[in-house]
Order: sequence, then C-alpha cells, then structure tokens
Amino acid sequence: MSTTTWRKNKKPSTITAKHLHFAAPLATGALEAVTLNNIGTVYDSLGEKQKALDYYSQALSIIRALGDREGGSATLHNIGKVYESLGEKQKALDYIS
Repeated sequence: MSTTTWRKNKKPSTITAKHLHFAAPLATGALEAVTLNNIGTVYDSLGEKQKALDYYSQALSIIRALGDREGGSATLHNIGKVYESLGEKQKALDYIS
C-alpha cells in the first residue's frame, strides 16, 4: 500500500489506538516508546507538527526512564527536525546537538 493510499484510507487516531493497544501489554516500555515515536513520525509526515511533538515527547519520557541513550538520541533528532520544519532553527539545534 502506498503512502498516498494509506493517507486516504487511514486516520492517524485509528492507527494510534491500534498500535498502543498492542504495544502496552507486550513490553515494559521499549516497544511502547518505539510505537509512540513511529506515530509521531506519521503525524509529522501528515503535517500535524504539534501532534508529532506530543508523541515524540511521550516517547522521550519513556526512553529516558529506561535509560536508552540510543533511542533518546533518535527521538531528540526527530523533535529537532519538527522544530526545523517550523522555522524554529535555534530550538531545533537545541534538540539535535
């Protein structure tokens, strides 16, 4: 299924509920954090920047609690990319560096 087809046929809220429903009982947090990060990426690609930031923030909270430096780095990068796309260059740099 192409991204365009997916965008026409699925609403992000449906995807969100589905992923979180499966992620929460399967892991102590790592899978949930990855899922939240991925949902943030979907919202970012749909142009819903604030929703993307909300999901990235939730993911980052879990990742930090787990002490996952690699996951934290990737999520911080994603947050920085959103701020860059919003024209907030200094805020983007704060997250990326």
